[in-house]
Amino acid sequence: MEQVKVKQMEIGSGKPKICVPLVGKTIADLKREAKQAASLGIDFVEWRADYFAKVMDLETVKWALREFKPFLEGLPLLFTFRTKAEGGETEISEEFYFELNQAIIRTREVDLIDLELFHEERHLNRLISEAHQAGIKVVMSSHDFEKTPLKNELLKRFKRMEALDADITKIAVMPQDGTDTLALLDTAAVMNEEAKVPFIAIAMGELGVLSRLSGRFSGSAVTYAAAEENSAPGQISVATTKQILDALGEKDA
Repeated sequence: MEQVKVKQMEIGSGKPKICVPLVGKTIADLKREAKQAASLGIDFVEWRADYFAKVMDLETVKWALREFKPFLEGLPLLFTFRTKAEGGETEISEEFYFELNQAIIRTREVDLIDLELFHEERHLNRLISEAHQAGIKVVMSSHDFEKTPLKNELLKRFKRMEALDADITKIAVMPQDGTDTLALLDTAAVMNEEAKVPFIAIAMGELGVLSRLSGRFSGSAVTYAAAEENSAPGQISVATTKQILDALGEKDA
C-alpha cells in the first residue's frame, strides 16, 4: 500500500490519523472552530462546507477559506461538500457540485479534497486531474446512511475509486445490527491486504463505533472525531478517541 504524504502527515503509516470536521455556519464560527481544532493535537482538519450558510456564493466560500485557514496553524486541510444524497446538509445541483469543487481546487488553498464516487465520471476525471496538477490529494468517498451494502459491493466501490486514481478511498455505511459492522470490518481486512492506496472504512451510528477505533487492526487509515458538533452519526470526541486509541496500543504505532 502506498503512503500519502500531506505536509508532515503520512496517511497509511503508523497509527490512524485523527481528523476533526469544521461545521460552522458563519465565518466567525469557522474561525472559532479552527482555533479550537489547532489546540487539540490532531492530525488534520476537514471543512464540511455543506454546513456553511453561504456555500452557494463562490466568492464568499473562497473568502471564508482565506479567513479561517490561518487559525489552523499549518494543519493540513481537507475540503468536503457532502451532498444531501450522501448525508450532507445542503441540497445543490450536480452542476454546482462540480463548479464548487473546481473553484476550491483552483485556489490551491487546501491540501486534500473529498470527491464522491457517484457523480458523472467524465466530470470526476477532470476534477481529479486538476486536483493532482494543483498538488491536492483526492479522497474519493461513498456514503450509505440507510444500510450496509454486501461485502462484494463494498469491495467493488473501493476498487473503482482506485481505478479513478484516488489517493485515498473512503466508504461509510449505516449498520442495522452488529453483523453489519463485522461485515464492514471484514471488508476492511480484505482491503488491508489488497489496497493500493490508503483506505478509510467506517460504520456509522452507535453500532459502528468499533470501526472508528480499530484502525490498527482493520487497516483503516483515518478516523473522524468531534471537537464540538458531530458531522456524522456515531462520531465521538477527540479526547475519547485519543484515550481509546492509546489503550489499544496506538500511541507509539
